[in-house]
Amino acid sequence: MDLSFLVPSRPFPVGGVLAMYEYAHALLDLGHRVRLVHVDGFGVSPTPPEELAHLVTFDPRLDHEVIDGFTGELNGADAVFCFDERIPTDALPLMWVQSAGILAWEQEHAIYAARCPKLCGSSWLRHVAHTLGNPAEMLVTALPGLDHERFRHERPLDDRPRRALMAYGAHPAKGAVAGIRALRQVRREIPDFEATLFGTSDPPAELPAWITYLRDPPQPTRAGIYNGHRCFVISSLTEGFGMTGIEAQSCGTPLVASANGGSADYANADIDALVAPPGDVEALATQIIRALTDDDLAQRLSDTGRETARRFTWAKSALEIDDLLRRYASDPDAFRQPVAVPENPTAAGYSIARMRQDFYAAR
Repeated sequence: MDLSFLVPSRPFPVGGVLAMYEYAHALLDLGHRVRLVHVDGFGVSPTPPEELAHLVTFDPRLDHEVIDGFTGELNGADAVFCFDERIPTDALPLMWVQSAGILAWEQEHAIYAARCPKLCGSSWLRHVAHTLGNPAEMLVTALPGLDHERFRHERPLDDRPRRALMAYGAHPAKGAVAGIRALRQVRREIPDFEATLFGTSDPPAELPAWITYLRDPPQPTRAGIYNGHRCFVISSLTEGFGMTGIEAQSCGTPLVASANGGSADYANADIDALVAPPGDVEALATQIIRALTDDDLAQRLSDTGRETARRFTWAKSALEIDDLLRRYASDPDAFRQPVAVPENPTAAGYSIARMRQDFYAAR
């Protein structure tokens, strides 16, 4: 099939956009013809593919097109992967579902209410889409994969400093305020404790000297950063999936994560991760201290985390998407049912907190 991806390419792509590139590569390997249509998104003009070479190595078999202000047709694609309300009418649309409670509700409503199949980036997002009215047969869980050659376990835990690494994002949903407070609490308990934050935005104000900030570290160096820390912290209040979690696990770095929804596919409490309620500074600090001071526990989490990370491959998810594409093409009407997503989900009793509570209770 001829497949087109509408992609909001930008100089520093977020994890969801990087995932789109990888899904495109994986579907290319299954024999599809694939075109990336780099478009504006979320108020940012598209970045041409040649300016993304510092982050992505595009397969030369991919076709590219750059359109600033895309509103029209795609001229011949069989199916198009969309990420917002812009849905071309001359191809079978599919919608990425990569967030819940992160974008403005008007944007997320357009995603969840689209009359087409949804490709959900985690079990949590599938739960949200189904709760908000999408029939189960219109949903596919397309979990992200991982470059296991790049993200490898290279340094034993006992050769690593008792130092924590934390993903940082300025968006309130990333829970950075609670995460940094938890790190400060750990410092009070372990006076020589140090930490590292990394992210694509400017560093938070007034970081203490014992916290180092790495702004947008190059992709080839990321595995070395994970391998240089004793634990990895995800403090998000809500998360679509959280690619950094499986990257850290694949490098043998014990994971401490909030129960943010998206991390549930790889963060199982006291099995392959330590888990704390989202926003609970005391609980998050306690789990970080456990990972830093209990050597037997840390080693067990390192071992089981690597086993968990091995399950995530782009090829596996591409097969799920490929199966959906074939069923969709054979009977499009069956996958384009109206979806009655509430205009005000909170008033209808569908808060993120309530859906997350129900999601974890059912696991």
